[in-house]
Amino acid sequence: MLIPPYLPPPLPGVAAIGISVIEVVVRCNLAEGRRPYVEYVGPHYTNPVLAQSAWLKDVAMDAHVDNNDLRSFELFFKSGEREVASFV
Repeated sequence: MLIPPYLPPPLPGVAAIGISVIEVVVRCNLAEGRRPYVEYVGPHYTNPVLAQSAWLKDVAMDAHVDNNDLRSFELFFKSGEREVASFV
C-alpha cells in the first residue's frame, strides 16, 4: 500500500494543520470615526475590505491563525463559506 507524499488540501472552512481557529468579533464606532476592526491578542486589525464593512458590526467570526506567525491570519464567517479578509 502506497502512502501519498502529501496531505490533500483542507475542505472549505476547515483549518489546515498548524492553523488555530480563534473566535473574534467585529467592532466599530462610526459615530466616533472608528472603522470596523477585530481585536486579536491586544492589537486591533483592519484592512480596506473590513474597513468598508460596517454591516459586520458585532458579528462573531473565525480567525484562522498561523501558529508559526501570529501576525497574520485570515477572517472567515462562522459558517466557513468564504474568506472575509486576510491580514498579513
